Amino acid sequence: MADQTNLSMTGEPVQFVDDYGMPTTRLALAQDYWLNVMSLGDRVKVMSAIPQGGVSVEARHKAIISHVADNLLDFAVTDGNVLSARTRQIASSEPTQRPAWTVFEALEQVQAALPDPGFAERCGLPRAAVALVSETVERAKAGPALEADMLAVLRQGKDLLPAAWAAHGGVSKELADRLDAAIAAAEQRTQQAAPQAARERPSLTFKEQVIKVAYAGKGIEPMMSEGFLAAKVAKTGRGIFVVPATLNRAVYLDILAEARSAGLQTDRVYVFAERATYTGHGIEIMKFDDLPSLHDTDAASDRAAPRRMKLA
Repeated sequence: MADQTNLSMTGEPVQFVDDYGMPTTRLALAQDYWLNVMSLGDRVKVMSAIPQGGVSVEARHKAIISHVADNLLDFAVTDGNVLSARTRQIASSEPTQRPAWTVFEALEQVQAALPDPGFAERCGLPRAAVALVSETVERAKAGPALEADMLAVLRQGKDLLPAAWAAHGGVSKELADRLDAAIAAAEQRTQQAAPQAARERPSLTFKEQVIKVAYAGKGIEPMMSEGFLAAKVAKTGRGIFVVPATLNRAVYLDILAEARSAGLQTDRVYVFAERATYTGHGIEIMKFDDLPSLHDTDAASDRAAPRRMKLA
């Protein structure tokens, strides 16, 4: 009970209460302040000030909360009670409408919220993925960088945050919302910049013909969408997509968004297209020229059997 009371200016003991007027503790108020009031930047500064070596995650978190209680909370005494900092902040603040971060600004926030690459594995994070975020930020500071490249790293970095903050109360809703807003704004810009003809969607009939010619139904499950998705690999859950024109960066981003929406794996996608101006790791491409005529799917055709795309 020693933590539940403190001395007021008159020397009388006072009771800590939460937002609902219920008795609580000084450390509980510090935890509330840490989770709901402190900005991301301030949280990162506090974490940097607390040594990481030689202590468990739980012990370090307790040390952080104690530091917040001892150094950052300015308790206000009212009617013999100590009110939570969160209540005072809500009462005195006015909501403001803030513009969405640029992709670079959002990536900087992700970098600040992640540990240094040297501590990544200690926090249960892949060192290479954390290092990629830092390297991308530094390259962007040094010179012009493609927004699409930064956006891809931003998505990966955002996915690391829940694990990075699991022992510290989780990722703040404000940060998650602002990162989502930055990603959505960037995706909208990409959509608007890409020529509409380049994102022409194939008909269901055309997709069915492509899948029939290429795989004859072996090892796949049809998943006909209104977009590019035609099927998925039954074993791995990766998507098979049909692009009637050119596979470019904008179309690839559409494909990734469609795969995520359908709950498919995105580490690799299989794409049939007329041509491709964008390639990269994780994209398997087959041109329509490598298939027999899509109008001649008769088994008696004297054309050579198509080279099927390997579904790893």
